[in-house]
Amino acid sequence: MPTTTVAYRSTVGLLWILALWHSWECRGLFVDGSAFLVQIARREWFFDFYDPRLFAMVLGQIPVIAAVFLGVTDLHFLAQLLSLGLFALPTALYHLALMRVRHDALL
Repeated sequence: MPTTTVAYRSTVGLLWILALWHSWECRGLFVDGSAFLVQIARREWFFDFYDPRLFAMVLGQIPVIAAVFLGVTDLHFLAQLLSLGLFALPTALYHLALMRVRHDALL
């Protein structure tokens, strides 16, 4: 039976590998992500269309906006950054939640 440390490290490692892989594959462009990226590239500013989710949307778009301000124009790279912003925040929060219960036998 694996220890909770092994389960914790395996789970966190798998979560981050999947988040980085899906960012590399531009998975954030599915559904509305492509429209978000077009609006961000066109306006060179945050795309906020839904006030109740403004904070979460702005946090996810920070990597793209930073790259646009630095002069990046490659849409594929911007799509990867948008995907990273959309996947890294929930992954980081889930990582923190797992860190709090890493010694719990139920893990």
